[in-house]
Amino acid sequence: SEVTLALAERCKQAGVRLVIVYIPPVYDALPDFESDETSKLREIFDLDDDEMKVTERQANAYLSSIREVDIDVVDMRPSFKAAKEELYWRHDHHINLAGHRLIAEAIKPLFVK
Repeated sequence: SEVTLALAERCKQAGVRLVIVYIPPVYDALPDFESDETSKLREIFDLDDDEMKVTERQANAYLSSIREVDIDVVDMRPSFKAAKEELYWRHDHHINLAGHRLIAEAIKPLFVK
């Protein structure tokens, strides 16, 4: 995206390494997750399973485009999907402490030698 490219340029000028970390929404990371809110959205907008995967398609396109311009990308989807523990708070769908820990472990090699 243009915004990401502008950010990358500013980081380059400042001598800062830009790393994009993609954190999937709970309903992409946990395919069996269905909250009351998600169910209501499906019903109100008459969304099928394919339409609910729109964020997955958007993520693929976005991450592909920024990899093409040599920006470091950490895609957390495989790690989040494979995780055995809860990574999101159930009440608001944000990542919890375990989710933050998994991300820290994933990016640590990029910054610690």
